[in-house]
Amino acid sequence: MLCGFSHNFPSQTAQLLDRARGLSRQFREETITDLLMGGIIASHSVGQILVDFPNETATGADMKWVFANLGSGNCFTILIQAKKLYLLPDKSWRDSYYRELFYVPRKTGEAQAVTLYKSALKYNSSAYPMYLFYNHLTACQGARNSGVDSVSGVNAMNGVAAYILERLSHSVSPKVKLKRLGKLHKLFYKLPDILCLGKLRHVGPFSLFPGELASGPFYLRGKRMFVPEVPTPEEVVSQLSASIFQDNSYTNLSNIFPEFADQIALENLGKDYFTPAVGPIPDDIHSLIKGDAYNSRDARRSIVFVSNPTG
Repeated sequence: MLCGFSHNFPSQTAQLLDRARGLSRQFREETITDLLMGGIIASHSVGQILVDFPNETATGADMKWVFANLGSGNCFTILIQAKKLYLLPDKSWRDSYYRELFYVPRKTGEAQAVTLYKSALKYNSSAYPMYLFYNHLTACQGARNSGVDSVSGVNAMNGVAAYILERLSHSVSPKVKLKRLGKLHKLFYKLPDILCLGKLRHVGPFSLFPGELASGPFYLRGKRMFVPEVPTPEEVVSQLSASIFQDNSYTNLSNIFPEFADQIALENLGKDYFTPAVGPIPDDIHSLIKGDAYNSRDARRSIVFVSNPTG
C-alpha cells in the first residue's frame, strides 16, 4: 500500500546509501528516484496510480506528482528535484551537506532551484516546487543521537525555501554554509506527510495482494479491514497550506540562518510568493487517465495519483 511504502522506503534508502559507501561506484540520485518510482507504482492503493516516462524535461524536475480527484474535478501538482547527501563520516552529521543543491546545468545556465520555482509559478498556484533529499543511515542515526528526529532516509523540503537560499548564495561565501544538514533539517518533513493523507476505505481481504499485510499500514475495526485511499489534491493542499508551506517561509529561514537575516529579508518574494491551491484537471491528465497517449515534458518521470476513479 502507498501509505505503508512511504513509511518503509526511507529506512531502506538510508541503509542502501550506507552500505554503498565502500563501493567503487556510488548510487546516484537517479537510482534512488527510480526505486522510489517503482515502489509507488507497485503499491496497491484504493484509487489509481498512473505513470509516464517522457523523453524530455523542461522544468528541471526529476519527478512530477499529479494528484487528480475525478469526483471534484480538482488537481494539484508537485514538481520535485532530488539531491543526495554528501556524507562526511569523520565529522558531525551536522556538517554533511547537499553538494549539488544549487546545481546549474550547462544547457540552461540557470540554477535548478530557480527553474523549478519558475515552473511551479506557471501553474497559477496549483503546483508546488519540492526537493527530496536522500540521506545515509549514519547521518540519520547521528541526528537521532542528538535528539533530532526530523532526519530520515528520504526528506522533503519546500522548493520555495531552496529558491530563496539559491538567491542568497550569490552573496554568501562559502556557499556550503547554506547546504549543511545541521541547518536544513529544520525545514524537513517526511514522505508520509504527503503520501499518507488519504481517508480510510473498507476493503475485503481478497482486494489486497498476497503478503501485502506485512507492508502496512492497514487498520482493523472489529472484523472489518481498512486501507488509506490515494491522497486527494484537496488533502495535499490542506497539508501544505496548514503546516509545511508556512513552516518553510522566508521568515523562518531568518531564524535558521540568523547571520544572514538581513540578506534573507531582502530576498522577500513579494508578489511572486504563492500559496498552494487546487486547479482544474488539465486535458493531458484526463487523456492519460482515459488511457490515451501522454508525454509530458514537465519532468523525467511523471506519476498521477487518481482519487475517486469512479467519479
